Amino acid sequence: MKKVKTEKVIDNTDDILSVREAAELFDIKPKAMYKRTERKQVPFHKVNNRTYFLKSELLSLMME
Repeated sequence: MKKVKTEKVIDNTDDILSVREAAELFDIKPKAMYKRTERKQVPFHKVNNRTYFLKSELLSLMME
């Protein structure tokens, strides 16, 4: 059986953040942000081996 890869469509109105920008949002260092992605504590997206975050996903995480 063939596996189907699903991809999330990113809304053009959603802000895409780098690791540095996401770390600033959480008031932590970028290295700590990478650790959170390794532990899957925050939602993130990989594009061409780079890590990005959607601001709306991070803000909703902060509201929990």
